[in-house]
Amino acid sequence: MKMSRVPTPGEFAAESLEVLLLSLPPRRRLPSERLLCEKWGVSRGTLRTALRRLTAAGRLVALGGSGYTVAPPRPEWNAAGKESLYETLRRKALRPHGELLDVWEHSPKLPLPEKEGGEWLDVRALWRLERTPIALESRVLRYVPSEEDDVRGAALLSAMAAPHSEAGPLHIGILRARKEEAALLSVPEGKALIQVRGFRYEDDGSLKENHRVILRPDRIRLLL
Repeated sequence: MKMSRVPTPGEFAAESLEVLLLSLPPRRRLPSERLLCEKWGVSRGTLRTALRRLTAAGRLVALGGSGYTVAPPRPEWNAAGKESLYETLRRKALRPHGELLDVWEHSPKLPLPEKEGGEWLDVRALWRLERTPIALESRVLRYVPSEEDDVRGAALLSAMAAPHSEAGPLHIGILRARKEEAALLSVPEGKALIQVRGFRYEDDGSLKENHRVILRPDRIRLLL
């Protein structure tokens, strides 16, 4: 009988963690590193390497120095539909939190509806789910000040959460995280992210980008 190869300590730790994850429900905290090292007879360095790999793969959530939990199932979002990422998450009884990053005047200026006024703005926001950054979103929005708007930022975030309005095509591709995106989304530089770009048709028939979402694929599953 041919003998199978003996796994290395690193392989053994990774396989043991995989078995452990299959037995635990989402959001359940893992036993301490000390207990796992004693149970499996591996060094703390070997265990931490396996933990980091599973965290990078979206299987675990690091709690900032206080251990790990099993990652919740990835929510799905249909980018081709009119429903925004925020609306999809809320419909699934999740609680996304938005943080306004940038607001600047859109250029070139677009025509405004008569009697309604307002201004066209480029707005960028960061979306989090359970304190974990999941997506960067940029939109061209028409903002009309209202007496009911206590805070301009809150009104803009509310507009970002609204359904998509562009009637043009979508372009979906892979984007390697650059320095700023890596910092905002808490991922390593060079990590593969999903970029969804929505376009609108101009009066002359040309296309203009109107909407962009950069997703962490380990946190959101994109439906095509």
